[in-house]
Amino acid sequence: MTEITVAPCYDCGHEKKEIENLKKSNSSPKKKKKHEYYKYEIFGQEIILCEFCYYDFDSYNPFYLGLQEDVPLHSFKHRLSKIETPKEDKDYFCKKCQKRLKFLSFLKNARKINNT
Repeated sequence: MTEITVAPCYDCGHEKKEIENLKKSNSSPKKKKKHEYYKYEIFGQEIILCEFCYYDFDSYNPFYLGLQEDVPLHSFKHRLSKIETPKEDKDYFCKKCQKRLKFLSFLKNARKINNT
């Protein structure tokens, strides 16, 4: 794993275009932001997602998250708060699976919580 600069979203925040969009948004406060970020509770855990990844989250195979097939994921998502001033952060990134450590930790705990 390699330490990299990331945008707030646990799912897509490692992508270079996301970091560039965050920098542009923060340098021009009047400019419409490409993404908004929210803190959610999913499977009893907090996770930060952009609005795109929030809606895309339902496309994950439930089995990947430790659930039985055909379980609707939307019922597990609860919005807690908006990240008013999103900032860059540091996180570790796995080049092999293309995921951030924060997302992988969420995934590991989700599978444990969901008994897989």
